[in-house]
Amino acid sequence: MDSIHEHGGDFFDHDPSMAEKSQMRKERLPPSEWLKLLCRDWVVENLEIAQGADLKFLGYKSYLKGKLSSQLLCRLSIPEFRKDGKDDSMSFNFWRTLGLEDEFDIRHIISQIEKFCSLYSIRSTIAEDELLDDALDDSAAAAAAGLLSPLHNFLTTGLEMNKQASPGRREPRPLPLSNKAATIATHEKRAAEKLSRETTREEKRQKKLFLRHHREKIALEQKEAALKRAADLVSSNRIPIEITRGASLPKAVKQVIEQSNASASFTGSKRRSDIVVSNASDLDRIVTHAKNLWIKYNAIAKEHNQKISWAMISKELGIHVKVREKYARMHARAVQRGFDFKRRGA
Repeated sequence: MDSIHEHGGDFFDHDPSMAEKSQMRKERLPPSEWLKLLCRDWVVENLEIAQGADLKFLGYKSYLKGKLSSQLLCRLSIPEFRKDGKDDSMSFNFWRTLGLEDEFDIRHIISQIEKFCSLYSIRSTIAEDELLDDALDDSAAAAAAGLLSPLHNFLTTGLEMNKQASPGRREPRPLPLSNKAATIATHEKRAAEKLSRETTREEKRQKKLFLRHHREKIALEQKEAALKRAADLVSSNRIPIEITRGASLPKAVKQVIEQSNASASFTGSKRRSDIVVSNASDLDRIVTHAKNLWIKYNAIAKEHNQKISWAMISKELGIHVKVREKYARMHARAVQRGFDFKRRGA
């Protein structure tokens, strides 16, 4: 440190040597001494502020014994830049903590510290390229003076030729013919396996597509057959036995028939109806058949002093009574809104 002060003029006019850089990286001084070293003219006019900074720093971080290392000085003073490119200097202002209020003075001190950090390589390790340049300069000077041995010249020439001959990436070693044949056979085998998997996958997809179309076709045929049976039931002369003979049967027989029907409905497996409404035309047809069948059975039931229910109509059509009620509500709403089943039914 004394050797640094010995030279005259400004502190930054001196070109430091490698030894001085290494010494400066190990230096620890109070804040006022750093200010006297780096900002001599400012300290002359603000001596009280510089001396007060030592007391405030000692009270701020007492474990540092009132001294700052050169690396800590640079890292506390020089602002960091975040990844988004914004200046982070306003998040923590070290010199404002030590009693400096004037923003211009703070900027001046920070600029001097940045110059000091760059000149003495404080925040980075001592550049190895400088050491390498010094070594190359020494070797060049020695070669010019004829002091290097012939072995050194031979090794240096060989290294330079190797650098020129070898590119950044080495060429791969050529494989023997047997290995090439095995590699080609492996690639062909993998390609054949991939093609076979794709063919099998396409066959399965086509099979599933065919089965789905087949199921849809069968369901459509069954639906049309069920609707035709409902239309034939309306136009036929068939009458349920519950209407014609319901009055003459004793009450006990009626109860036995109802219990047997109920037990059969619980024990037997329920088969889903073939009438599946898929469009408005289907809805109109099934509701119309139900209404016509109701009118027909109701007229016959009145002649025999009987009453019929929608459950009977639904049973004759082969659908559940709740499903018929749902279809009736849907049809009523469509009619109320003026829906045209003939033109827009499909």
